[in-house]
Amino acid sequence: MGQVLRIKLNSKGVFYLFGLALMMVPFQAHADLKCAGTALVEWLVPGLGYTINDDYDKALIFGGLRWWAINGYMQYSDSENLQDYPDEVFKETKNEDGENATDIYLSKETYYSMAYLRLYTNISLITFYDFYDGGCENNTETYWEILSPFQFWKFGDSYTFWIPTGIQLATPGISNLTYHVDAELTREQMQKIDFINSQLTGAGEEMFFRGFIQRSVYKGLNRSFSKGTARWASIFVASSLFAFAHDGSGFSANPGAAFLAGIYLGTVYHPAKGDFNLTETIAIHSWWNSLISYKNYRDANFVERGDGETAKTLTVNNYQPLFGFTYRF
Repeated sequence: MGQVLRIKLNSKGVFYLFGLALMMVPFQAHADLKCAGTALVEWLVPGLGYTINDDYDKALIFGGLRWWAINGYMQYSDSENLQDYPDEVFKETKNEDGENATDIYLSKETYYSMAYLRLYTNISLITFYDFYDGGCENNTETYWEILSPFQFWKFGDSYTFWIPTGIQLATPGISNLTYHVDAELTREQMQKIDFINSQLTGAGEEMFFRGFIQRSVYKGLNRSFSKGTARWASIFVASSLFAFAHDGSGFSANPGAAFLAGIYLGTVYHPAKGDFNLTETIAIHSWWNSLISYKNYRDANFVERGDGETAKTLTVNNYQPLFGFTYRF
């Protein structure tokens, strides 16, 4: 919803989207140049924008987490053991029974650099949304929105939440999946780290694509067009950008699957007869990712990776069929 089955925002996509975000700021009625400038400062120097706004708790929490994540990424990405993602990580072959078999080769440095980069990206998206949603005022609601997946009393009786979640609960993980990992990496470590990142991916991407882009486009178009036209146009624009930002590397979803997921999430976020509902879309996105990650780690084989052992090349197309319900958004 961003290793296995992860739609991940690539760095180029992040900068394109940030440029788009700056151009769309005028859609926000209460945004001004000072607020936009402060948001830009925070994006470039974690913690500084919040400090300028005297929002010291977020400067410490969000700014501190971003500095910690980028430092972790730089530490591990500077190693000679870093692999080229995904060409040296993923390999797909046929086993003796003619079934598809997937091997994932991960050095400690590759896994942790990817994990830290994913954390940095998602906290950055949360930060940008926080400035947008609060108009550069102190906005404690962002903290609660990050915790949306655990607010079951708000969406536990909604069929739009249980349809995708039920699919994940009822279907198995990837079959014939083997992780070749350094001795320092264990199944339990990777499960814990990926659970945190899966939850934050749901929050960060939904806040940005639905909470910021879709809402901004809707409010801008609703001044000149009908509510229905503005609603569907905003869903289409946000879903298209959601697809554009994801490249299908490894076992992540291709842009087409991301677009369809965006349409579904967009309609849940802004129903025809209702207001914006970011809590449920974050919950859907976060639990979809978390359940996929859990099932695949649970069912996979783990073996110790040999020195310098990499997949080198992908032998077949690396996209999974949409009806397999194995995409991670």
